[in-house]
Amino acid sequence: MTGILAVSFLYNLSLFMLQTLTPLFMHDSGVSPAVLGALIAFPSVFQIFLRIPGGVAADRWGERVVLGISALLMALAAPMYIAGGLGWIIAAQTLTGLSRAVFWPSSQSYVTKMRGAAVGRRLGIYNTFIGAGNIAGPVIAGVSIGAIGYGGAFAILGVAGSACLVAVLLMPPPAGRAAGQVRGPGQLRAGTATEATCEADGRQSPAEPRGSSLGQLIKIRPLVMAALCQWAAAVPMAAIGSFLPVYLREVGMDSGRIGALSGMRGACIVVASLFFAWGFDRLPRPLVWATGMAAAGVGLVGVPWLVSFAPLAVCVALMGLASSSLQMLSLALVGEHTRPGERGLVMAATGTLWGASLFVHPLLFGLIAQRAATGPAFYVAGLPLLALAAATAPVFRWAYRGGALTSRSTAAQSPG
Repeated sequence: MTGILAVSFLYNLSLFMLQTLTPLFMHDSGVSPAVLGALIAFPSVFQIFLRIPGGVAADRWGERVVLGISALLMALAAPMYIAGGLGWIIAAQTLTGLSRAVFWPSSQSYVTKMRGAAVGRRLGIYNTFIGAGNIAGPVIAGVSIGAIGYGGAFAILGVAGSACLVAVLLMPPPAGRAAGQVRGPGQLRAGTATEATCEADGRQSPAEPRGSSLGQLIKIRPLVMAALCQWAAAVPMAAIGSFLPVYLREVGMDSGRIGALSGMRGACIVVASLFFAWGFDRLPRPLVWATGMAAAGVGLVGVPWLVSFAPLAVCVALMGLASSSLQMLSLALVGEHTRPGERGLVMAATGTLWGASLFVHPLLFGLIAQRAATGPAFYVAGLPLLALAAATAPVFRWAYRGGALTSRSTAAQSPG
């Protein structure tokens, strides 16, 4: 698993350097809030329309090929930012959008297909390295701006993208059929069979839908929940990658403190992911959903009330907790309800809402900041997530048709 962990760390270091550098660079260059929001949202167009083709490509050509293309595009974008000018920024944003569109379905599919530890442990370790990149990227970006300027900071971004490409080339192929298809302890519904039992007596596993076309798959209600998790998990990232740095600049913070504060999200992702590596398969899915949605909502709504470092760090840490829990829940739901051969496609389809969220929210933030102020934008982003947290029980009744998932003892029951 070392290869995909190195790739995940280096790619997210590059990505979160970019998430800090780009809004500050444009803000300090005098770009208006509406234009800034549009430029930040632009790469997400590719995540909306190319994420599914990226998942199909991962299923057809292999995850390593697609990951290599993704890392190459990220490395090539860095010199374009250094060149300056609106045209070069648009070109660089295009390359990073293409890179991000294909990276996530490929890396997530690769992890779920690996043999070894239970899916919760694998996803927890994977998210831990993503979180480590989330910490390092903003901190390096903030320090670099102050020490060597934007040109030097974007040069470091190019080096990180190149190192990611080398790490992809050294990755082994996935081991094959994912061990993580079976629900973990505490996650089976009453009367359902495990995959192993179904394979033994010739019946089809409930973890494998009868149809494999995208139209059939999106009718599976837990996969709809997985897509909603992706939408919600992207909201904190949209804020941190667009108008949170702008808000912090407006309240008087320097670039070093902005980078450190943005990195708090990654620090919390690391802590939460290490916990989930041990405990995710023991937790009821409704609890994970409610915790993630509530943490994201509280973190976002709290930002406009605060101007000092420590309480804002708590808000950003809550956003990190939300990102970790909701993304793990999304990946686990996809792993439980799809076959390995269609997993890249389904992860891309559910992840399209991640891209849509990253597109909608910077535009929304920009329009609100243009017409009023930056602070109220965080209310608009956070309140719907608090509503989803409050609606946990009816959401799970709708998704599973039999109420909330049962306790851990259900896993030991014989299939009906």
